[in-house]
Amino acid sequence: MKFDYSKTINEQLDIFNYYKNRYANYELSILKLQQENQELNKKIDILINNVAEYEDEYNKYKKIIDKAIYFVEDHIFQFDGDEDFEFLLKILKGKR
Repeated sequence: MKFDYSKTINEQLDIFNYYKNRYANYELSILKLQQENQELNKKIDILINNVAEYEDEYNKYKKIIDKAIYFVEDHIFQFDGDEDFEFLLKILKGKR
């Protein structure tokens, strides 16, 4: 479908409406994509914050594990099940 510039717009009203609707649909699609992009950016920000929180938790537990390893190596302590692990955690909590 193309405009025939030798005719008036009234004579080509169907073609004009076709292109007008097509343009409007493109504009709506662009607006929807922009809104979706904003929502995705918000979700990405939330995920980045969660990663930072988990990284802090990881670092905290890594320090505890490092203390446990030092304790084990320093005292030649061998784990003999969950009870020994709980005992070790009690000692580490007491040394904080």
